Order: sequence, then structure tokens, then C-alpha cells
Amino acid sequence: MPLSRIIFGCTRLRQYYIVLSLAIITALLSGCSGLSKEQARSILLTSDPDLQKTIYVDLGYLNGHCGQSPTQSKYAVLQKAGLISVGNTGTSTEVLTTIRGDDLFRQVGAKRMDTTDFKAMTGMSNCNLHNWAIPIASKEMKDVTVTPAGDNGADVIYNWTWKPNEVGENFAIDSDTFKSLNRHAQESLSDGDLPLDNSYPHATKVHFYHDGNGWHMGKNQ
Repeated sequence: MPLSRIIFGCTRLRQYYIVLSLAIITALLSGCSGLSKEQARSILLTSDPDLQKTIYVDLGYLNGHCGQSPTQSKYAVLQKAGLISVGNTGTSTEVLTTIRGDDLFRQVGAKRMDTTDFKAMTGMSNCNLHNWAIPIASKEMKDVTVTPAGDNGADVIYNWTWKPNEVGENFAIDSDTFKSLNRHAQESLSDGDLPLDNSYPHATKVHFYHDGNGWHMGKNQ
């Protein structure tokens, strides 16, 4: 085989590998900087735990040794909404769900939590109560903005409004239940998310990173 053909073949092979390498690098770079709004929204909807607001209440017989204080405003909201009853037994405060409360808690997916280890650690193992996680609202996502951040990241900002369920409607700032609380109870209810208020804009910033296998959500900012 002539030397010229050998040299030409080697040159073509070298050019092929160069083009292939550039294609791979381009694909990797585009994967790291090409997070779309649709991708970000999909990942947020399946991975962001902050999209749901949940309150935690103790139901049963509560006192200074057992459970949360039933004087907290969230108990007042649930009682005014007719979802729980609060009574005094002399030694404890009896906090139980009403028939309506049982129905609504079931509808919104409230769950009784396993607090065996917690009760053992805190000395409440002999207390007659159960801790409940009650979803009250979700964040309804609006606009999504994606900004590249470095070679392997992107910052995502999404606007949202509260979408309360039938229990959460009582925790809305414009609800009759919230308005019926005295000023001290209204002020003490605030925990950063409560009362649920859509009168001002909400926005959350989340960092995404690409690890070569796909995009993943970091921490909210």
C-alpha cells in the first residue's frame, strides 16, 4: 500500500476521533447548561418537600408532661372549625377529633406518626396520645425561571400561591375562622408559613446540579 494512502487513512482516523471527542464534550456541556423550564418544573413537583404545608398536632390527653400545649393557636383554629373538641379532665386536657374532623382528616390524607422512639427519649412513653401529621395546603406553581450557574448547575426561581385544602382553608388569613381568633392568637399562629396568605407574592429559589447522569435538586434558598 502506498505511503500516501497510509498517511491519508491515519489523518482521516485522527480527524474522526477529534470530531467524536468534540461531539461528546458538546453533549456533556449542553446537558449541564440546558436545564429547561419543563424539566425544572417536573423535578420540583416530584422532589421538593416544601411544596406541601403540614401541621403536627397531638391528640389524646395532654398536660405539662405529655404532648404539645393545647393552648397553641393551631388547636384553637381546629376547634373553631369544628374538627376537634377540647375538654378539661382535671389532670389533663382532652383533645379528640369530632366526627367532622375524622372525615376531613381522612380526606386530606392525615397520618398518625410512629413516635415510639421519641416518646421513649422524652419520657412520654406512658402518655395517652398520638401525634398526627395533617396536610393543609400545597404550593401551586406559577412562573419558572432557569438561570445557568457554573458549569454543572442552574438556579431555578419559581413563583407560587397557596392552595389550601378543606382543613387548610381555616388557616387562611382571610378565613372567618382565622378572623375569629383574638389578636394574640393570630400573632402566635405565625410560624413563617402560617397563616396562609396570598396577598403578597411568593417566590422560592432552588439550586440544581448536573452529575453527568441527569439534573438533581439541591437545597431551597
